[in-house]
Amino acid sequence: MKMFIFFQLFLALFTFSSVLGAMPGLSLVGQGSTYYMGFIKVYDARLYGDTTYSSDSILKNQSSTCLSLDYAVAIKAEDLIKSAEKILSKQHDKKILDAFSKEIFTIHNAYEDVEAGDNYTLCYSAEKQETTLVYNSSEVAAIKNEDFGAIYFGIWLGDNNVIDNKLKKQLLEQR
Repeated sequence: MKMFIFFQLFLALFTFSSVLGAMPGLSLVGQGSTYYMGFIKVYDARLYGDTTYSSDSILKNQSSTCLSLDYAVAIKAEDLIKSAEKILSKQHDKKILDAFSKEIFTIHNAYEDVEAGDNYTLCYSAEKQETTLVYNSSEVAAIKNEDFGAIYFGIWLGDNNVIDNKLKKQLLEQR
């Protein structure tokens, strides 16, 4: 059991360190966990931002940001997609979703089933105006669109209908 926990910690550190190498200058903004039915841990989340980070800055594409999710349970890719689409449809009207349908499809098409110990990291580079999705230290999608990052990060950090209000507060509490 101790070896498994060590491996999970090592994988999480390796995954994020490879992302940090591509986006230097990011520091921990906040961290928290999401639970299903209040007691089944789904994932641990860590939010990283640059020195100009504020909750509004990512939603206005003004700062580089990474959100790292370390899964504690297995989840099918189709369930990740359904959850994201549900939140996005609550946050945005059809016109906005249609405008970003290609980008949303690219991210959703890259999702794979996760097992306990797997990691997804979503990053927005303000310098490159690009959003990337990394799965267990391998980049699986890159979206070159300066506005898309704000749309997709909104699932966790948006003004309303986020996936988990408690998690949002935990992620943003340090700044």
